[in-house]
Order: sequence, then C-alpha cells, then structure tokens
Amino acid sequence: MLLSAASNSFADLEYLERSLPKLCHATRILPVAAQARLGRIWAAHCKDQMQSLVQCCQQLITLQVILDEDTVQENTDVIAVTRVLKVEYN
Repeated sequence: MLLSAASNSFADLEYLERSLPKLCHATRILPVAAQARLGRIWAAHCKDQMQSLVQCCQQLITLQVILDEDTVQENTDVIAVTRVLKVEYN
C-alpha cells in the first residue's frame, strides 16, 4: 500500500508512523542479495508506485528530523528508510 504524498488523512499518518517504518526495517535486515532481488522485483512490477514510495520515505525522514533533529543520525527509522531508498535506486 503506497499512498499519495499530497494526502494528509489519519490513514496516511498511520502508514508513515507505523507501517512504512516496519516495511523499511524488514528490508534493512535482508541480506544484500535479497535486497538486490527486491529492487529488481520493484523495478519490474511496481514502476507506477515507486514515486509514491520515494515521497513517503521523504516524508518519514522529514517527520523524524522535525521531531528530533539532534539524534536523527542514530534514528533507526531514518536508517531503515534510507536503506529502502538505496534498494530502490540500485
């Protein structure tokens, strides 16, 4: 479930705060070969949703920076989201 970056509904906030971080943490702990395969699967089968995923990841990073700018570098959600972006762009 990828959501539009323009929408600000409660469901979107729930997705950004709970679902997306869980997805990203699951992706982060995959072996590198599995991450590469996931990236290929996304590229082949989810092209239309990739922009929405990037926007949601950017929103989550922005939200985490706003909430706690001082410890953002150690924030596990931010680390996991950046890993997902890396998988998407490799």
